[in-house]
Amino acid sequence: MSQMTIGKKLMIGFASVLLVALGLAGGYLYSVESLGAELRTATDLTAKKLFLIAELEGQLFRMRSCQRGVMLFSLEKLSEKAQSNKQEFETRAAGVETLLGQIKPLLALEQDRKDAAALESELPNFKGYFEQVAAAALAGDSEGALKIYTESSSKSLDSLEAAAHDLTEIQKRLMQESSERGVADSSRAQWMAYILLFAALAIAPF
Repeated sequence: MSQMTIGKKLMIGFASVLLVALGLAGGYLYSVESLGAELRTATDLTAKKLFLIAELEGQLFRMRSCQRGVMLFSLEKLSEKAQSNKQEFETRAAGVETLLGQIKPLLALEQDRKDAAALESELPNFKGYFEQVAAAALAGDSEGALKIYTESSSKSLDSLEAAAHDLTEIQKRLMQESSERGVADSSRAQWMAYILLFAALAIAPF
C-alpha cells in the first residue's frame, strides 16, 4: 500500500480543521439565533403583555376606589365629588376596554385567552352594577347602594381581578420558561464549542 503524500496529508488536515471551524461557526450561529429568539419572546412579547395587564389591574383597582368614592361622598352629601368619581370610573372602564383590545391579539395559550374572554364578558356586568350602585347612592339610598355593591358589584369586580391576576401569573410563567430555555441553549452551545475545540486540538498534531 502506497504511503500518503505530504500533499494528501495536508489536504486531509486542512479539511478536518475546516470541518471543525464550520462546526464552531454553526454552533455559534445556532446559539445566537436561539438566544435571540428567546430574548425577543421575553422582551418584545411577554414583557409587553405583562405591562399591559399590570396597567389593566391598576385600572380595575382604581374603578373599585371610584365606586367606593361615589358611595362615600354621596353619603356625606358631597355630590360634586361623587359625580367626579363616577366620571372617573367611566373613563377607566373605557381604558380597560382599550387595554383588552391591545392584549387579546398577543395571547397564544388557551388559558390566557379564556381569562381575556372572562374579562371581556364580565366587564359589562360590572359596569351595569356600578350604574345601579351610583344611581342609588346619588339618590340618597345608601342602604340600597351598599346592598347592590355587596351582593353583586363587588363580586363582579372580584371575578375581573381574579382573571387579570391569572393572566399575570401565566405571563410570569412564560417569561420564566423562556429564561430557562435561553440558559439551556447557552449551555448546549458551550458544550458543543468545547467538544469541537477538543476535536481541533486532537487533529492538530496529525
